Amino acid sequence: MNWVRSRCGRCPMSRIGFLVLSLPVLLAGCTQQMANQRRLDALEPREGIVDQSDVDPTPPHVVQASDAARGRPTHSASGIAWESGINLNEPLDLSRDLRRALLRRGRERFLIHCVPCHDRSGSGNGMAARRGMTFPPSYHTPRLRNKPLPYFYKVISEGKNKMPAYGDQIRESDRWAIAAYVRALQLSQYVPASRLSEEDRQQLAGATGPGEKRQDSSEVADE
Repeated sequence: MNWVRSRCGRCPMSRIGFLVLSLPVLLAGCTQQMANQRRLDALEPREGIVDQSDVDPTPPHVVQASDAARGRPTHSASGIAWESGINLNEPLDLSRDLRRALLRRGRERFLIHCVPCHDRSGSGNGMAARRGMTFPPSYHTPRLRNKPLPYFYKVISEGKNKMPAYGDQIRESDRWAIAAYVRALQLSQYVPASRLSEEDRQQLAGATGPGEKRQDSSEVADE
């Protein structure tokens, strides 16, 4: 019996079994020093804080950044109310107050950011699209002519389909200015005769001739 025990003690299988059993013990000691470090969870009590939260109090003489500085919109409308134009928190009703300075700024930003795909007239035939990128829709289709200005602001901010989001590249006021300029481009091609002055109506009547009928924006179909 002693001979059998001595032979089994030197058996290779016994050594392998010993290594297998000792492996978890060795691995248990292989931990990173920063694997378990002190941290504060949300709303965890903390010494020295008046409200006992994990948020440090605002230091003296420090003012929190505004939503505009953080790139957040100053309005809160979304969904159906947003796209339908029913938004009581809009900074400006651009559909009734298209100021020249705003349009100049919108045109400037439009030429920088939008022309490569949408071209100068907004027809969607930009150089980038002609070089292989997806052609964007024309601003002059009835569908987009009937969209409210907040729709264009939202698309500029968040992107749509193949168009990337520009919310982190164009500040909020410039996005509204671009939306206003898009509306100006639409009106330059499809303005209802009822919105023209009397002088413009007379010129329009003389240009079309007495026997011709001018197509209004509602009568023009999509290309």
